[in-house]
Amino acid sequence: MLIPILAWNIIFIGCLPPPYNRDVFWKDILPLIGTIENIIRIVVFAYRFL
Repeated sequence: MLIPILAWNIIFIGCLPPPYNRDVFWKDILPLIGTIENIIRIVVFAYRFL
């Protein structure tokens, strides 16, 4: 069920406006907070496979 959504995001990642560009979006966020957020995101995504 998530595969079509992930495919959609991958296809259109280059079409994002500049404020949503990865470098601009994460510019003022501390690396520690970004790492914690990404770990939580992976855990939530992988939870359905447990």
